[in-house]
Parts: sequence; structure tokens; C-alpha cells
Amino acid sequence: QEGVLSLYKGLVPSLAGIAPYIAINYTAFDLFKKSMPEEVQHHASVSFVTAFAATTLATTCCYPLDTLRRQMQLKTVKYSSILHAFKDMTAKGGPLAVYRGFVPNMLKNLPTNSVRLAAFDASKIAIAQGGEVYAGLVAENEQQRQTASC
Repeated sequence: QEGVLSLYKGLVPSLAGIAPYIAINYTAFDLFKKSMPEEVQHHASVSFVTAFAATTLATTCCYPLDTLRRQMQLKTVKYSSILHAFKDMTAKGGPLAVYRGFVPNMLKNLPTNSVRLAAFDASKIAIAQGGEVYAGLVAENEQQRQTASC
């Protein structure tokens, strides 16, 4: 009935919520991790705790955008913009209306996103260490070549 463009309803609010969430999540994770003593920064437990804190911060900051996106996608209420949806929701339900469903969302997403971020960090460390090992092997190989050619 609404045509092909109806498939893209809520795309702008979705993108407006995803970009800041990812930026806050990864930035907070790096900042929290760097604030830890250097000797514990590479422990898995520290990665998980900092990932948990970063995910909590990102979710708390960006959850209202997700709520607004979901409300805009509903056919029951017609909103012309994110700002219109925000004004209407807060006028009807108060400032916390944009956090409706926050606790169940946190209980569902926090463990998954924390593990994902900690796994990302472990992979990043493994890749960096692999690069160092590779560089050492290349240098050793080059040294053996020079010794053999003499």
C-alpha cells in the first residue's frame, strides 16, 4: 500500500542511533582500558569489565534514539521527524518516556555486547602479537641469508 519507500521507514533514526552507539562504545572501552594500570590491561577479566562499563555507557546514552526509532516505525502514531517523536513522547510520558523498556534491553544486550567487545580486544592483541612474531621471523630469515651468502 505504501510503496517501496515504506521499507526504509526508520532508516535515518536507525543510522542516527547506531553510529553514536558504536563510537561511544569503542571510545569508552579504549579510554577505560587505558585508565587501568598497564600490567593488567591485557587480562581478559579487565577487558570484560571495561567492555561491560563501556557498553553500559553507550546503551544509556543511545537508548532514547532506539526508542524513538521504534516509535517512528509503528503505524499507530505518525511522526514527521525524530524531534517531533521526542517532543510528543516526553510531553505524554515525561522525560523518562524515551527509556521505556531500558532494563529488559540491558539484561538482553549487555552480556552479548560485552563479550563481543572483549573478544574484539583479545583478537586485536593476538593480531598485534602475531605481527611482532612475523617481523622477528623475517629479521631472523634475513640474518640467516646474509650469513649463508658470506
